Amino acid sequence: MKIIRAILAGKREPEKLVQLCVEQILKTKRGRMIEALHGLWCLEHLFALRLALESYEAYQKQIQQCDEQMAQVLQEMSGGRPTPELGQPKELRHNALMIPNLRVQMGQVFGKDLAQLPCLNESTVTLLLAEIGTDISRWPGWRHFGSWLAVSPSSVQSGKRRRREKRHLTPDGRILCRAVQYMAVGKHAWLASFYRRLRVTNKECATPS
Repeated sequence: MKIIRAILAGKREPEKLVQLCVEQILKTKRGRMIEALHGLWCLEHLFALRLALESYEAYQKQIQQCDEQMAQVLQEMSGGRPTPELGQPKELRHNALMIPNLRVQMGQVFGKDLAQLPCLNESTVTLLLAEIGTDISRWPGWRHFGSWLAVSPSSVQSGKRRRREKRHLTPDGRILCRAVQYMAVGKHAWLASFYRRLRVTNKECATPS
């Protein structure tokens, strides 16, 4: 973004523009970045770039307004409730919700810190709160809940014929599956090791002899 804004401000020297990159880029891709920053700088392309930047900034302002609105709702939901014991804070990656005291509020809403689970953080827990709510008594058990998420196998039967039916994940099902995928690449979580062993076992069982 610094390079884009510098280009729109009139800077054209690749050696100066590349200095705006983060240190990791300068260590590994400095030469390629300098080569990529040589251009013809056509007016129509610069005009399109400026429009794209203005659209991006407008969306960022709307996202910020949504975060502020969510912060107000969470404050109403968590106000007056006791704060449970919280675990160690986790690193929040790209596109995570950046709301002050979010982990504390999530602990107050649920009565426990769900972000202590290996594959969840306060941002993911907030998304699940929006999709599922706090009352899970609507499902008789975990099997019904898994079926509602569309993460359990499904089959249909017509007469004596029975075949497996492909199901599409619900929004909350996608959230949980994405969390499991992030957890699966972890190196120091026992749950990640268990998941990888289970995945290999399932592949071996599915492979025809």
